[in-house]
Amino acid sequence: METNELHRGRLIDHVQLVVPDLAADGRLTGRLHLAFQARDRAMVDAFHHAALAAGGSDHGAPGERSYHPGYYAAFVLDPAGNNIEAVFHGEAERSAPSVRITF
Repeated sequence: METNELHRGRLIDHVQLVVPDLAADGRLTGRLHLAFQARDRAMVDAFHHAALAAGGSDHGAPGERSYHPGYYAAFVLDPAGNNIEAVFHGEAERSAPSVRITF
């Protein structure tokens, strides 16, 4: 049996979100909150800047949040109203640099 391996970093590198034409479809769906772990504050800032430049709506500028000490995040809404977040939880020791997926 043939197997393949992928090594993915701690960050999700690809997520496909389908933005429906709600008016044409006639179905309303629930909104989702998708959070990506950033490696540092600069990555959170870059995410927010890029998302706004791509047409996202500001839903929370980069900054400290009160969820726990060191919680630094930014939020944008995509065209379908989904809440997309980039978050840096502070320095952390990782058990591995990537996740190994064998299939």
